[in-house]
Amino acid sequence: MNAKVDPGSILNSFKMSMINFDEALFNASFQELEKTMSFGAVFREYMVPFLFEIGNLWQLKAISPIHEHFISNLLKQKIHGAIERLDLEEKRDELPFILYLPPNEIHEIGLLYMHYELLSRGYKSIYLGQSVPTTNLLGVLEIYSKVNFVTYLTVEPTQSSMDEFIEDTVELINIKSLNNFYLFGQKVIELNKNFDSVKAFSNPNDFLSLLDEK
Repeated sequence: MNAKVDPGSILNSFKMSMINFDEALFNASFQELEKTMSFGAVFREYMVPFLFEIGNLWQLKAISPIHEHFISNLLKQKIHGAIERLDLEEKRDELPFILYLPPNEIHEIGLLYMHYELLSRGYKSIYLGQSVPTTNLLGVLEIYSKVNFVTYLTVEPTQSSMDEFIEDTVELINIKSLNNFYLFGQKVIELNKNFDSVKAFSNPNDFLSLLDEK
């Protein structure tokens, strides 16, 4: 944690920038953190708590969809900028990671950040984006016979269809060979069954820690 910056003050600045649609304040606050911290540390230590705060404000109806859209786009811009600054040389001769969101899932900040973390560690990471039908994943398997699929479940699928979504996906992606399927996001707590090729993480940092141990 950066000792020179008051976390409460910074988080309040981010919140005020969202409420007032103040991009300049958001950028200034972010840049202040990046003076002494890496982008990854800024995101983990400040942006993740801020995202939880956004969720709380949303539940309290203290912010509207336009506030969430405004700040989400600023966060995505920061992640894209961090990715552009990376040395994208693939340093690891391991399975590629295929990142996507399921149908009707549009909350991509968590997945996009995972893309950054994988790339920064030298992995091959292919980002497919929002609302990807499961059958479209077969197109990837035409190029790569064995991969790691990664998805981030925030609001989809619904609890009633969670196991069905996982079963259908596992059956499809394992047509050619056994592929790993990594699940992240708040919906993973609704997974009721165990699948050999599925690994669920409620905290992405646990997954990143496993990668760092390799």
